[in-house]
Amino acid sequence: MYKPKNLNEYLHLINDAVFEMEELIYCAEEEFDNEMDGMTQSFQIIITELKKFQAAVKSSEIVPGEFKAEGFLPLVVNMRSGRLPVQHLLKELDRIARQGLDED
Repeated sequence: MYKPKNLNEYLHLINDAVFEMEELIYCAEEEFDNEMDGMTQSFQIIITELKKFQAAVKSSEIVPGEFKAEGFLPLVVNMRSGRLPVQHLLKELDRIARQGLDED
C-alpha cells in the first residue's frame, strides 16, 4: 500500500478513497449488483464523511496524528472483511489520522 509522506500526499490519498467509493456506487448501479446495491446508502455516507474529513484536514482543523473522534471508520469496521474492496485504504487513512504520517 502507498504510504503518504506529507500532507499533500495524504489529501491525495483521501481523494483517491472518495473516487474509489464513487466507483463502487457506479458499478453497483450499472451492473445491477443486488448484493452491492443494498450497500450504496452506506457507501454514500462514507463518501460524505470522507469529504468532510478531507475539508477538515485541508483547513488544519484535523492534523494527522492528532485525530481522536470517530468519523467514517465505524461504518467500515462493522462491515464484514472483504465486503468493501477499499476497506484497507480507509483503515490506512484512519491510522494516519490517529498516528500521523510516516515522514522518514
